[in-house]
Amino acid sequence: MQKAVNGFMFLLNTCNRIVEVFLAIALSVMSLAIFYQVFSRYVMGSATSWSEELARTLMIYIVLLGSALALKRGEMLSVDLISEMLKKKSNKILQIIVNSLSIIFYIILVIFGFEMAERVGGQSMQGLGISMYWFYFSIPLGGVFLTLNSLGNIIELIRGGR
Repeated sequence: MQKAVNGFMFLLNTCNRIVEVFLAIALSVMSLAIFYQVFSRYVMGSATSWSEELARTLMIYIVLLGSALALKRGEMLSVDLISEMLKKKSNKILQIIVNSLSIIFYIILVIFGFEMAERVGGQSMQGLGISMYWFYFSIPLGGVFLTLNSLGNIIELIRGGR
């Protein structure tokens, strides 16, 4: 059992590093697309639709995948009034409960996100010319990473970390 848990944590950390690299590249590309949009609109006098769509799509991926990393690092916004009043062991139990309840929500995101992506898969983004599936695919993808990172947080709490 311990080997499986260690393997899961290693795989999760590796995936999170890959997501970090993707987010850095996505943020750079999004910034360039926005710069190009502003340049083409105000300097060249003609706006492009693809750059706006690309920036919007990348922003959604950045938010959803970035929130999974923030969750893993304990950097999500939260109201910690109750947890501050509890003792260490009770606080740990509360965190396990919160992460477990969050997993339920993330699984709902995955299920309905895939359904939504499938529903709009036949439509395409005008400017980019790709299927809307890839735009909506960010929802279940983010849900998967949020679920995995919540599981990782629960494992760390049980092991005595955090």
